Amino acid sequence: MNLNVLVSTKEQFPAALDSTADMIYLETAFFPASGWKEAAERSHKAGKRIFPALPAVFREDAVKYFTAEIGAFKSAGFDGVLSRNVEGMLFMKEQGIDLPFISDHFAYLWNTESKAVLKEAGFSRFTVPAELSKEELSAVTGPDTEIIAYGYLPMMVTANCIKKTFRSCDKKSGKAVLTDRDGRSMTVLCQCRFCGNVILNHVPLDLADRMKDLMRLSPGSLRLQFTVEDADTVRSVIRRFETALHTPEETGRPDGPFTRGAFLHGIE
Repeated sequence: MNLNVLVSTKEQFPAALDSTADMIYLETAFFPASGWKEAAERSHKAGKRIFPALPAVFREDAVKYFTAEIGAFKSAGFDGVLSRNVEGMLFMKEQGIDLPFISDHFAYLWNTESKAVLKEAGFSRFTVPAELSKEELSAVTGPDTEIIAYGYLPMMVTANCIKKTFRSCDKKSGKAVLTDRDGRSMTVLCQCRFCGNVILNHVPLDLADRMKDLMRLSPGSLRLQFTVEDADTVRSVIRRFETALHTPEETGRPDGPFTRGAFLHGIE
């Protein structure tokens, strides 16, 4: 079972390169086309595959951006593509991108029938939904699937401009913070390149100490999904999961607040 890492910032990228991760996902909302080729070369030099991650909502802004940068996309040297939806995959195939496509957890994959539909659409690997319990996951996991085992998961994806609501939009991707009625702060990833926002949970999912349960599901890989973490945190989390893979019985609960998501109980 491999470890794969998704990075969203330039400082997270070297930390992923220094790890034993098999594959790196590059968040295209924050990594511009001008750096794709260099990122791919550095990944390959480190013995890792690299997959760009397409936006969660693939609308007109995404179509315009990737149409303009399709030459850079083709020449970057990517090994595959993580597509958050069918629309992104179909667009890339229409542009002549002949690479393996992995579906993300946004895609509907609740049972073997839906998995077959996604496979027929063109996906060769699949990320299982974050809404399923470990018992429910057993029906769809296998060597061709990936489980997200760490990360601040999206609570909502919206096309409403958070920056414009606050003041005005400067068209520059970045972060904002929302505070709920209970005083909890939630980071908003402002993906202005694609005119979308991803509102993250206020605590990260962490399943390192449930590694035995993850191993029983026999997925092909686990994903560590980094969004707001600094480089030191990325290295620490990766090391923790690397240790858990080799000695799961010695891995304890994480320090600080965290969530199990739906892994233990599912979503009612």
